[in-house]
Amino acid sequence: MIAHFHDAGLKQPTMLCEIPVGGGPDSPIYAWMALTLRSLLPQVEKIGAATAAEIDIDTLEDRLRNAVTAVHGEALCPLQFCGVDKALKYICRSSGCRTACFGVRRIPRSLHNSGRAITSNE
Repeated sequence: MIAHFHDAGLKQPTMLCEIPVGGGPDSPIYAWMALTLRSLLPQVEKIGAATAAEIDIDTLEDRLRNAVTAVHGEALCPLQFCGVDKALKYICRSSGCRTACFGVRRIPRSLHNSGRAITSNE
């Protein structure tokens, strides 16, 4: 993260880390986890961690929801790292994006991974 700020010509950011946590039958966490694993499934199989049949990706969201709610528990997601400078500039957290975003709440898809700084005036 610090390297992305540096590459964008920004000062070293203030760093923070958050952990998305969810529970209960209506949490979006289960879908997020299942969709993330679905995107990683080819690599999971390639390294031999599990097979598609073992994971049964099409039922994973429901199985996660049922398992967590059955014990009134929580599901923890991976750490999410954020960096902010004094002007509330931030690096886009979209997967693999290296675009520095200045006060932009939604970044046009065409600018993701452009590797350049964007201001809210664009």
